[in-house]
Amino acid sequence: MVGLLMLERIGNCRIIEEIASGGMAVVYEADDLRHARRVAVKVVRPDVVSAAVIERFQREIAMAAQLAHPHIVPLFDSGVEGTTLFFVMPLIEGETLRARIERYLAGLERRVALHRQEKAGGAIGIETGARRNADADAVGLEFLRAREA
Repeated sequence: MVGLLMLERIGNCRIIEEIASGGMAVVYEADDLRHARRVAVKVVRPDVVSAAVIERFQREIAMAAQLAHPHIVPLFDSGVEGTTLFFVMPLIEGETLRARIERYLAGLERRVALHRQEKAGGAIGIETGARRNADADAVGLEFLRAREA
């Protein structure tokens, strides 16, 4: 039994481990036993099941089934087992989308800070979370507030 829902199997998939959890669903890494491949299985959390949640999840499945794009994960399968709704998609190895966006934003903040320093003249470098500004003989340390600016 693995994770919040204590699942061993769902549909044609053997659950390996929980890899993500949100307000509405839990995502598991699993083996697709029918097709001998690793997959991700998204399962509605039993503690939030309501008519509205079921309708939202079914809309998500319907939309995913209609999409075909190289940058969108396709839907492999979906179903209901007892009262548990689920869908199956490819398992994508690597960092999460949230981590990738945060990494991108951090890089963007550093580039914006460097650009601001270059415009003001006298930039001598960048440190994580802070910038150094050499203007005349004064060297000051100012914390970046890129999101506030």
